[in-house]
Amino acid sequence: MLRLALLLCLLAAPSLADEAAIARFDGFVGAVPPLCATAASTRCVEAAFAWADADADDGLTLDELERVRADLGHWLDARGATLSPTEAGYTRLGVWLVDSIGLEPLFRSYDADGDGRLTRTELTADLTLDARPLADVVLDPQAIDWPALRARLGALSAVLPTPVP
Repeated sequence: MLRLALLLCLLAAPSLADEAAIARFDGFVGAVPPLCATAASTRCVEAAFAWADADADDGLTLDELERVRADLGHWLDARGATLSPTEAGYTRLGVWLVDSIGLEPLFRSYDADGDGRLTRTELTADLTLDARPLADVVLDPQAIDWPALRARLGALSAVLPTPVP
């Protein structure tokens, strides 16, 4: 019986790779969201982009974004209960959208020049960044290119709000 309990504990415990992923995402959560709450949306996106750009080559590859998605998954499993209901809801909705569309097709839809790397400009093609914090920008219907965003999301665009002019 003790062996079974030990085996179940080992299977349920995060692996060392999971722990590293959680630690990486803890670093992101500790640095980027606090900045994004008050700084210009342009600075917020630069900080998030720099964090995701593991090789610091000013371009995000599909591999880098897959690592971010995996790290987020491990982090949500470990820390999701600490999020407010609103934070958890928006985070899980975003994950659901990305997973439903597929990271690769979504990546290709933003890779305008087809070079296999997303620039900041490509990544924010549907959003007009400015001096306001990112939350203010994404809540401004005029700052989002709704037709382009809906085209990228396809049938799943039905979950998007109808912008108020």
